[in-house]
Amino acid sequence: MRRTAENLRAHELVGLKARIVESSDPTLVGREGLVVYETMKTIHMISGGRRIIIPKQNTVFEFMVDGTPVILAGSTILKRPEDRTSLSP
Repeated sequence: MRRTAENLRAHELVGLKARIVESSDPTLVGREGLVVYETMKTIHMISGGRRIIIPKQNTVFEFMVDGTPVILAGSTILKRPEDRTSLSP
């Protein structure tokens, strides 16, 4: 299944550009970078030449899919990637 804005929640996030739209940690808001790794509770991004680890809980992300921004609340992807990608969109 091709990764689209509609089914992103059930797809791999590694390799996508991402930006933090909202967070319980105000120092993270506005940070952007490339998703390089994902766990059940975190997303790892390269931002400004550094690897940052962002908790999914209490964070809203904007991912770029084929030039289209897709907003996802971290709570909706709060699963292990291999479990989440087996879901239907």
